Amino acid sequence: FDNSNSNIEDVLNDGTKKIVWGIVALTSPDGPTPNLNFISHNSRVAVQTAITLPLKGYAWDWLFKDTLSIDLSDSPEELVEATLHLVMANGFPMVANAQIYMTDSIQQVTDSLFGEPALFLESGILNGEGIVDQAKKTTTDIKLKDEKLKHFLAAKYLIVRIGLETTNGQQQQVVQIYDDYTLGLIIGIKGKVTVNPDDL
Repeated sequence: FDNSNSNIEDVLNDGTKKIVWGIVALTSPDGPTPNLNFISHNSRVAVQTAITLPLKGYAWDWLFKDTLSIDLSDSPEELVEATLHLVMANGFPMVANAQIYMTDSIQQVTDSLFGEPALFLESGILNGEGIVDQAKKTTTDIKLKDEKLKHFLAAKYLIVRIGLETTNGQQQQVVQIYDDYTLGLIIGIKGKVTVNPDDL
């Protein structure tokens, strides 16, 4: 982004311009001792200051994508149904829609896990200062069988696509975004197989 294709200059020039701080120093803070402290012409006070500045703003149609490599080629032939257990954690002050695509070895999409609309994710939980202090978890189970199961077992990659929108973003409600906000995904799988008793 630059000032020719966005309003980034206005954004960065808006708001606080200076931070003012002061120091109060006290010699011998624990009281008189046999060796009293003293100040000489080369005495110094050193202070280190760390400042966390959030990104403040609003947004919609903000897209995150990630690609996961998978290999299920050694799945048993008797597998007739599988259930995916997904836990998604949204640590942003934004609502989201999640979709997961199955692709072949050259990342051409063969199927998707969710229909339309995609899976809705609630915003992270804000504290009284407008900061997310707890990610909002969404748990869902997806049954795969027939063609969808076939596509999943043949997939070489999963593409996770998450579209984010700040709460009331289109009404320009401003939120704070910090660098430790995260989106999390855990996938577990449970299979159902058909076994011929004569083969046992």
